[in-house]
Amino acid sequence: GSYDELLADPDIDAVYVGLPNGLHGQWSQAALRAGKHVLCEKPFTANEEEAREVQSLARQRGLLCREAFHYREHPLLQHLQHTLTGQQRPQQGKQQQGGGADADVAVGSGGALGPLRSIEVAVLIPSWVFGGANIRWQETLAGGAAMDAGCYCLHAIRSLVGGQPGVEAAEAVLAPHSRLVDASMRGQLRWRGDPARSGVRAAFRASLQHGGLLPVSTIDVTGERGSLHCSNFIMPVFGNVVRMTTTTTATTATTGPDGSITVQQPPRTTTTTTRVYGSGESTYFYQLDRFVRDVRTLQEAADRGDKGSLLSAARSLSEADTADCVANMALLDAVYGAAGLARRLPTGVAAG
Repeated sequence: GSYDELLADPDIDAVYVGLPNGLHGQWSQAALRAGKHVLCEKPFTANEEEAREVQSLARQRGLLCREAFHYREHPLLQHLQHTLTGQQRPQQGKQQQGGGADADVAVGSGGALGPLRSIEVAVLIPSWVFGGANIRWQETLAGGAAMDAGCYCLHAIRSLVGGQPGVEAAEAVLAPHSRLVDASMRGQLRWRGDPARSGVRAAFRASLQHGGLLPVSTIDVTGERGSLHCSNFIMPVFGNVVRMTTTTTATTATTGPDGSITVQQPPRTTTTTTRVYGSGESTYFYQLDRFVRDVRTLQEAADRGDKGSLLSAARSLSEADTADCVANMALLDAVYGAAGLARRLPTGVAAG
């Protein structure tokens, strides 16, 4: 009959919050106060401050509260992380999940492209998808292209490069008749004071007014030894391609003191194409599978009356989720600031 009745139902263990952006924080907190675990749609809240408030409450209650970046649970992202870092992530179905910005990423020379130099992520939604009355255009609902599409861009950059970049520049195109809501956003990021990533440049493009017929979600990475292009990283079940081109260095002919000769070889370029589907399930299946297993971990500890185990499990899950969603919301706030726009506000504040 109502959201309040739903939250009062003792048979409900967890709640998925799929409301407009400006209501995410309000109803996530209401669910947590009612003792429910929460899977909250992206972007997690209206801004960083609200994200911290929600996660603080989740920690106090010992409940799981996770941002629903469904793409990060799919084997495609795990494949990209392994390719770029050389580190093998735990596979789907194991106790500990890989795939997300909640675990830092090593960006040394262990990956197939060598040390990374640049990454560009684009999420472009055709203009015919969302009409003028859609929630994504509403100022009081924390709408905007950066919030709806750009959050994916920033999260993917953080997931693949690691660390927390700063915003060097951002530029918005406003929606018609609005002084706040962005129809598109582009920006450049850079890691300052981070020796492992200081040489990496990042850029993103997010739009809800793309002129093409179909949505676009792409990742392009360059490194010392080559480049990688990934298409459709958000919805890989509908078809994805990972195309990587690497070049070996040339070998010059030399004669050693003992008369040995090193034969000269020209540079050789190799291109490989890979498609990653895992078990063939959608990103949402992988997301829900992980969420349910993590909720069960907490519930089993609670059923045993093992407070030490429960607190340890809750702390581990909470710290990862808190760090990830707070960092992404902080970056979104910074993007809006660099574009000369105000950060988004919760609906209760914006409409007040």
